[in-house]
Amino acid sequence: MQTIFLRQNVKNYREWKRSFNEHEEVRESLGMKNVDVFRNEKDPDTIMIVGQIENLDKKYKVTNDLYESMKNSGITGTPKVWLAE
Repeated sequence: MQTIFLRQNVKNYREWKRSFNEHEEVRESLGMKNVDVFRNEKDPDTIMIVGQIENLDKKYKVTNDLYESMKNSGITGTPKVWLAE
């Protein structure tokens, strides 16, 4: 299992978070577990999503599918993604 870190900017954290919570099933279907969201103290519309992913073959699907499900929720720019063991 690897840990995925996804850094993203959003237009409005509250609106984004509501949409994020509605997409839990999408994350679970991609094998993501133990997902947490953190906010930048100085810029609360910059977020970091941290979670675990079981299947490394899904890692690119996770970033693409998650991005697709989130883009209508007010994300801005391209997410930055890191994987760690």
